[in-house]
Amino acid sequence: VTAARFRGKRVVMNFIFTRCPVATMCPAATQKMAGLQQAAKAAGVADVEFVSISLDPEYDTPGVLKDYADARGLDLSNWSFLT
Repeated sequence: VTAARFRGKRVVMNFIFTRCPVATMCPAATQKMAGLQQAAKAAGVADVEFVSISLDPEYDTPGVLKDYADARGLDLSNWSFLT
């Protein structure tokens, strides 16, 4: 993913790791991000991208991050999970 993908857009970013055992941390942050994404869509907010960056890139490969998003039913149309 290059910076050009986000040029001219609003970017909402957070940091996670998929093996986070504390429900009030990464899992909660992911759910809050999903809620914000839904609220932005409902309000008709255009040109917004959501980005979650892993703090554990050795474990959180692109495949692991995809599985993490899929398991939670997340909308990846404007949400990137990056290492």
